[in-house]
Amino acid sequence: MISCREALLNMAETFCNGLDEENDVSSSSQRRIMLHALLANQVESQEPMARFVAVRYAAIVFPPNHAPSRYLLLLASGDR
Repeated sequence: MISCREALLNMAETFCNGLDEENDVSSSSQRRIMLHALLANQVESQEPMARFVAVRYAAIVFPPNHAPSRYLLLLASGDR
């Protein structure tokens, strides 16, 4: 069973990946795509804590007008 702390550390590691590189638009959008893919995977996880952390990240990290993250939140709202 994955703990909340482990899930947060895994996501933070993915989000920070590439921060040493030049801060150009392509690396920033690449990190955003990677984080979104990780969140999409975790929203469908069997582990409730992983789903919870993914929803919290999607709600906090992405801006309110980011449609893909809002879609993830919509999917997660149907969680049982």
